[in-house]
Amino acid sequence: MEFDRNAASPPPSEPALDPAREPAPAAPAGTSFGRSLLASLVWVGVVLVAAVVIAGAAPSGYGVGVVLGRLVLPTLVSAWLVRRFFGHKRLAFGWLVLASLPTFFVCFVVLGAILLAGQR
Repeated sequence: MEFDRNAASPPPSEPALDPAREPAPAAPAGTSFGRSLLASLVWVGVVLVAAVVIAGAAPSGYGVGVVLGRLVLPTLVSAWLVRRFFGHKRLAFGWLVLASLPTFFVCFVVLGAILLAGQR
């Protein structure tokens, strides 16, 4: 049997793709801001529970709004700092929660001191 260069080559056979054997999509390379924000929001929940346990239920919706409003900035700053510290690698969510505790606490205390100093 001779080899003919001008003959049409047979179509390449494609392996059948088995859906069960397809590779899983790759995980993102680093920690996203959303995961950092969720880790910081855990501590917002802890602060709210502690406030209800210590001071009791808020007498009005205005008091709840004030507490939540004062937690927004520390939460965002804490999430940003955790993202800056751990953005290069993807950590487990529990480690992100533990890493966001000191940043959330420091931001919370600094903002409280600024608000307290602004009062006369």
